[in-house]
Amino acid sequence: PTPEQATKGRGENGTANGTANGTANGTAEKKEEVVIDVSRTASGVLDSEKSARDVKISQYSLSFHQKQLIEDSTIELNHGRRYGLIGRNGCGKSTFLQSLAAREAPIPEHIDIYLLREEAEKTTMTALEYVVEAAKAEVERLEKESEHMLVEKGADYPPLMDLYDRLEAME
Repeated sequence: PTPEQATKGRGENGTANGTANGTANGTAEKKEEVVIDVSRTASGVLDSEKSARDVKISQYSLSFHQKQLIEDSTIELNHGRRYGLIGRNGCGKSTFLQSLAAREAPIPEHIDIYLLREEAEKTTMTALEYVVEAAKAEVERLEKESEHMLVEKGADYPPLMDLYDRLEAME
């Protein structure tokens, strides 16, 4: 894919087992359940401090089209570590990553999340450079779209306000 296309293990029984390496200390919060649409539902409890660089989510569950992919598991993501997902096709790896990127799990806002939706073409750029270029391209695209809407529809056009909000969020 082009930079414009980038966006911010299962057990035998089909559920995730265990945790990632490391720990994070903190206090538990109320379990939140987020339903983005009828196809995917995720819930979990943020156990780490909201301001921490490490993230620990317990009681994490994820279902897709009413099929339980992950049930009552712990997610631990530690600053500076790299993680990979291994599993057969169709087991829910991408669904899990999409759920995290959509912040359906209680991930603090100061944690940046970027999800590459397709395999990247070979490049000499680092992953960070690639994501930064994609974010710049998206900002440019949104700015052009907002200019077009402003000229065609006027300043009071509600979708234009939504575009301005998206641009502000990307700053």
